[in-house]
Amino acid sequence: MQEEATLTSKGQVTIPKQIREHFGLKEGNKIVFIEKANEIVIRPKIENALQKLKELRKTMKIDESEIDKMIEESKKDWS
Repeated sequence: MQEEATLTSKGQVTIPKQIREHFGLKEGNKIVFIEKANEIVIRPKIENALQKLKELRKTMKIDESEIDKMIEESKKDWS
């Protein structure tokens, strides 16, 4: 997805509606700007990463035994 916006004289940019909707951005949400290889990456700021992971886990269709198996496989890959 690629959208265009215009920088104002005060350095402000309106995030295009399609982008806001796609990422679920709402008024008051914070975003971060990251410089990478001569580019600007803009992403939503995660206020509480642990809480977001807990919320994500509730939506996953994986049981505890499958998670344990993935952890063990991951440990083997790292050793």
